[in-house]
Amino acid sequence: MSETNQGVRTKSSKTDSHTVTEDAHGEYVGPSEDKEEPDTFEESVRMVGEDCNELLIEKQKDYGPKNILSFGELGVLVRLNDKVERLKNLLWKKKVEDGEDDVEVNNESIEDTWQDIRNYAQIALMLRRDQFDLPLEDE
Repeated sequence: MSETNQGVRTKSSKTDSHTVTEDAHGEYVGPSEDKEEPDTFEESVRMVGEDCNELLIEKQKDYGPKNILSFGELGVLVRLNDKVERLKNLLWKKKVEDGEDDVEVNNESIEDTWQDIRNYAQIALMLRRDQFDLPLEDE
């Protein structure tokens, strides 16, 4: 893990050049900006997927599986609904109230919220396949 000039730490993926970044409080702030732009739709799908996968793995290391397994698929649905409501609020504020492209947020960005929504869908699918409680590779 390396420290940058704004108190943001980066973790390099073992599988490729993507990194997951954290702020000084350990909050995930999305992928770092040091990677290349995709040239094709398929490459973009892979890059976005890898960013989300790395974030999901890092959060699994922090939280473990019990918080999800305690309430199962319905618990994921509640969390997903919280994220959708947050996203609706942020997008409404961004486009209707402020009329700006960027909205200042206190805890997580709009992109972070989209990543979490994607990851909750993946968690639900893993639960349905009885794969969510598999061990992490480094355990």
